[in-house]
Order: sequence, then structure tokens, then C-alpha cells
Amino acid sequence: MYWRKEHPDGYFLSAGEAPPQRGVDGQWKRAAWGTRHGPAIVHWSSGTPTFVENAVMPDGRLIAASGYAIDGTWRTPVGEQAQAWARVWSGGDVQWVLGSLTLTADQAIFVADRKPWPPTLHFPSRSAAVMAAELLGSENLCARMRDTPLAVAMYITLYCFEWIKVVADESAWYTIDDAGQLLSDMRQYNETYIDFHSLYNCDKDENLDELDRNKKLSVDLLRDIGWHIVSSPR
Repeated sequence: MYWRKEHPDGYFLSAGEAPPQRGVDGQWKRAAWGTRHGPAIVHWSSGTPTFVENAVMPDGRLIAASGYAIDGTWRTPVGEQAQAWARVWSGGDVQWVLGSLTLTADQAIFVADRKPWPPTLHFPSRSAAVMAAELLGSENLCARMRDTPLAVAMYITLYCFEWIKVVADESAWYTIDDAGQLLSDMRQYNETYIDFHSLYNCDKDENLDELDRNKKLSVDLLRDIGWHIVSSPR
């Protein structure tokens, strides 16, 4: 199960070869390289492993997994691997299993031993945190956000406007990363804000009528729990 059929000459480190290091200017002498571990291939970027092919799970299955550099968590999509990764790359609906990766000379071992990431609690304003808590606490809204086209519309709607619930209070607003992480937390698929960037970029030039309908529905859903638009689109 290899995802790339060809690699540039010199891409793989030979057995026993020391990995590239930073130069005196602080820059990596090589930005990307690969290492072989038996049947597994690990792809590295600036000294960090980012993707593995043919990692073995405890039940013997071979999987591909991507690394999340911030906390060292690895993840692989649920389901038959070729189909699941095709959904990832096409912006489809994907649930992830979180785990850790151990590298030896002969194999890469993936173990699903990581708990789901806790919801993000840091937002640009107190009102944004209050709004996020209300969205995360709504079982109905969280369930509805598992409809990916609606979730993508909600993501862009949250980012594009400022919101208010109490007239005297400050408005709630979100960066595009904040909006993506909030939707990821609501869906509970072990996604990150980066996944929402990809989902939106895959879908933004297609199904524009559906996107417009879902954006209007997103505004209605937020209005139903008391949040209203107070600014023009960014």
C-alpha cells in the first residue's frame, strides 16, 4: 500500500545515514526526506515525521497515518484505507482514529492509544468563548454539523460575521482557524482546523447554490439560539 510510486533521487536516507541537520543560518540543509523501516516508509519535513505508509497495527493491518506535530499525535482514517484516504484527499467526510507511532529498524507500529483532543477554550473575545460553549453544549447543533456541507457553511459563516446575543455585550468574532477548530470540536471526528480549510477549499467552487442555502440555514440556526449578526461580511 504505497501512496507515491516515485520519489526523487536521493530522497531516502541509506541505512545508518545520519538525518540532515540545520545549517549555521538555522535553515535545514534538506527540507524533506524519507526513511525505510522494513515495509514502512516515513516521510519527514524539517526534522519532523509527518506521514507514514505501511505502518502495522496490533491486529496486523497495514495503514497510512499522518502526524500532528504540535503534540506528537498520529491519526489514520476509519475504514478501508484506500477509500478512506481518497475521501481525505477529495474533501470527503472522514472520521479519524488517534494514536502513537513507534519506529524500529524493521517496522513502524501504530497503536490507537490517544484520547480525543479536548475542545478548544481560547478565543479572541469573552463573547466568542461564550458562543462556542453554547454551540458545543447543543446536542442538536453538534449532530447537525456532522452533515459536512452544512458544517462547511457554518464554518465560513462564523468567520465572515461578528455576532452578538446581549445588546450591551461585546461582539463575538472568530479567526478562520478558530472557526475551523470550533466546527471540528462540534463534529467529534478527531479533525483539526486544517481539515476545515481543506474541506472548504475542495468545495468552494462547486455546489454554490447548496453552499448559499446552507449559509442561510447556518444564520437561522444561530438566530434560533439567540445569536445575531452585527457586522458586514469580512
